Amino acid sequence: MPRKGSHAIRLIAPLIVKEKGENGEADKEKLIGFRPFNVFAYEDTIPIEGDFTEVKPVDYTPEVIPELSQKIICAIRKMGVTIEFRPIDLNPGALGYFRQSYNNGKGLIVLAENSPITIAHEAFHYLHSFEENINEVDDAKAEVVAELGAAILLSYEGVQGYEQQSWEYLKRYVKDAKNDKEVMSRISSVLNLIEKCIHRLLTAIDEN
Repeated sequence: MPRKGSHAIRLIAPLIVKEKGENGEADKEKLIGFRPFNVFAYEDTIPIEGDFTEVKPVDYTPEVIPELSQKIICAIRKMGVTIEFRPIDLNPGALGYFRQSYNNGKGLIVLAENSPITIAHEAFHYLHSFEENINEVDDAKAEVVAELGAAILLSYEGVQGYEQQSWEYLKRYVKDAKNDKEVMSRISSVLNLIEKCIHRLLTAIDEN
């Protein structure tokens, strides 16, 4: 612990995110800023003596998870993907993400909240990986598949209230569309792919 009267040394650390490579290129790391942190010189610290209990990792799993969210989580966990609830520090504002390379390619889903639309969205990224090499899929296509698939699933399950949110999200990823009609035309190209993902998920849910 720091000695009484000692002063911290102010340092900064880089904040780096990975960007997907284009045209078969490897993923690239991008510097997006810096974060400050404090340290103390070794000579300004003293050892702490005594018996200390082991600090257990914080469990961020919500106490209450909506029924549909539970159904989705249970089904895709049985497929092999790892699911964790925890804060997403490196991408403020993000509610979840999927990484295919985790656990020998079985995948990892990290969730910062428990709403059905977020859990379904990340689940569809995972389900999409069964149909295509998702590491080679254009980001816009991957996001359209995930969000439209989630919206269709929620509608099928009778969950309402996310339609406008999903529509606005979809329009963000069809940036060059001139109007809503063209957005509809563009996203319709992935409906067969989404149908396969939904069928796979509903089959897994029915088996539980």
